[in-house]
Amino acid sequence: TKPETINYRTLKPEMDGLFCERIFGPAKDWECHCGKYKRVRHRGIVCERCGVEVTESRVRRHRMGFIKLAAPVAHVWYLKGIPSILLFSWICRCEMWSRLFISILTVCYDRVMRIL
Repeated sequence: TKPETINYRTLKPEMDGLFCERIFGPAKDWECHCGKYKRVRHRGIVCERCGVEVTESRVRRHRMGFIKLAAPVAHVWYLKGIPSILLFSWICRCEMWSRLFISILTVCYDRVMRIL
């Protein structure tokens, strides 16, 4: 991935950037990044050139990216949300899981700092 977000000339999201259309979906309805597919009749097709799925642009509002970390970490939304998905599925006390995740984060942080 690249740190770029939007191409300042074309105002399109940069491929492999933070707003990549391959991950989040097309910027324009029913159009891939390279422009090979431009109509509703190509719905659901993934472009061979750019790898963007031809669909509505509003899917960008729901799709989330993924960053691979050195160690597994639970997102705060799943830990502190109401109802908490992780805690509800595991049927345990919130305090216990909070302490566990904080200790895991501390250990992971210490390991990363030793490497750096």
